[in-house]
Amino acid sequence: LTPIAHVAYSPVIIATSEHSKFKTLADVIAAAKADPGKITYGSPGNGTSIHIAGVLFEKAAGIKLTHVPYKGSNPALVDALSGNVDLLVSSVPSAIGQIKAGKLRPLAVTSAKRSSSLPEVPTVAESGYKGFDVSTWYGLFGPKGVPAPIVAKLNTEVNKLLQMKEVQESIQAQGAEPQAMSVADFGKFFEADFKNSKATVEASGATIN
Repeated sequence: LTPIAHVAYSPVIIATSEHSKFKTLADVIAAAKADPGKITYGSPGNGTSIHIAGVLFEKAAGIKLTHVPYKGSNPALVDALSGNVDLLVSSVPSAIGQIKAGKLRPLAVTSAKRSSSLPEVPTVAESGYKGFDVSTWYGLFGPKGVPAPIVAKLNTEVNKLLQMKEVQESIQAQGAEPQAMSVADFGKFFEADFKNSKATVEASGATIN
């Protein structure tokens, strides 16, 4: 693939059912330390960026949770709403509808800054884990070998779109944050993220099933 343009990033959210006993992220951490492995969290699947965020949160908090991988975001969301798993680790766009409806209780977002879509939800960093910053991201790629002038032109046009107020508002309404990058910066970002994610997946022991 040829990296062309970064479009947006989305915080990962840690949430629980409206009926859950967990009111704050501190509640989850205290319970997990008291009984390692008992608390379950659902994600869209093994090795996904969401799963990686969950693993990194466990590491930062010094806790052990039990990961329950699903085949996509919707099944994980359904089981979190019903209480079949204790927590949901999800991208904000996938969960924001149920959060706004009051069915999911958001505990924290994993990005360095609060989500503009959910400004009342604290970050993991604010909850006592300074420097914690994990997000999912969205970008535009082409097949291998796209000529550099075409890549540059597409990057310029995408970045122009990302400066438009209506485009920014549309992205934010879905729970993501617009973020433009140059071709070079996006290439470096993608390479670094790939290496870091690969190392985290290998350390977690996650496998595709």
